[in-house]
Amino acid sequence: MVWLPISLWLLAEGETGWAVFIAVWFLAFVGTIDNWLRPLLISRDVELPFVLIVFGIFGGLLAFGFIGVFLGPTLLATSYALLLDWLIRTEQETLAESDKPPCEAGDDQA
Repeated sequence: MVWLPISLWLLAEGETGWAVFIAVWFLAFVGTIDNWLRPLLISRDVELPFVLIVFGIFGGLLAFGFIGVFLGPTLLATSYALLLDWLIRTEQETLAESDKPPCEAGDDQA
């Protein structure tokens, strides 16, 4: 959204070479990194939904400043992974307990 007006302004000022360079640079490199590579690198180990990555980036930026851009998604991904692990283990334990036969009235429960 920013590079297009800059490129058009440079073109209107007669700087055709710089306008083409800015357009190609942002379209080929910066746009690719921002839109594809960063979400893949941030969420590669945890299948974190993209919306949570975005919330992590903005929340980290608001809470911790520039370093929060990296710290926010990291903390969010770690918390998300721990929560999922805890929920899966709790569900497995519940299923394991429901598979046990019920206790008889005369059984010792020591």
